[in-house]
Amino acid sequence: MIDIPNIFPDLKHVVQELQGGRLRLAQDVQNQLHKFGLDPSVIVDLGCGPMTTTELLAGGYPNARVIGCDIKDHKSSVIDRMFPNLDFSLVEPFSLFKKISKADLILLVGVIHHVKPEEEDLLLRDVYSSLSDDGILVVHEHILSTNLIRRKLERFLLSCVEFGINRATEDMSCSYNFFMKDILIDALERNGFKIVEAVDVGGRYTTLPFLNDHTLFYCKKGTRLEEPAIEKV
Repeated sequence: MIDIPNIFPDLKHVVQELQGGRLRLAQDVQNQLHKFGLDPSVIVDLGCGPMTTTELLAGGYPNARVIGCDIKDHKSSVIDRMFPNLDFSLVEPFSLFKKISKADLILLVGVIHHVKPEEEDLLLRDVYSSLSDDGILVVHEHILSTNLIRRKLERFLLSCVEFGINRATEDMSCSYNFFMKDILIDALERNGFKIVEAVDVGGRYTTLPFLNDHTLFYCKKGTRLEEPAIEKV
């Protein structure tokens, strides 16, 4: 990986705040949950980072318990927050089920691409075990082009940009394992999730929306399949 100077350690957070990407994400999730008739009591934002989306959901669901979870300690992010229903929990990788077993809503926003391919099933099965039977999993991910040349360019640019702007807030030993849509769908279905809604959102929520497209997946529990992981293209 090219070592990009860390000139703006909080660039991602600043840009998202200015453009309102996280606000749009939280609003869209609330609107979709309303259509589903779901009023969540326990909300988990897994891989919450500085808890921007987590806080917005805490405000949108004042009667729910809202928990930001991450492998890096962001507990200082809840200091001086105005929402008494908001909390942070430090979790070990793939161990959410040890703390949460009945979440009505779990968010994976830009998380799966940071997991090594051989560990995707561990992550998704952990989430499956932490979700209530009637709960909703929301997945937001970069979606790579089906065109081979464009896909290679997208992978390179996304890796460089994410490394440069996330280095202050994320563990940079993590992967940059970006997906084409059909491969992400396969991973979700392989681990027992049924996709009930897939919304192509372009760059509506992202720091640099011109790089590539994005999709928001709403999933429920289906039947967990026991199949070997499929290698990425």
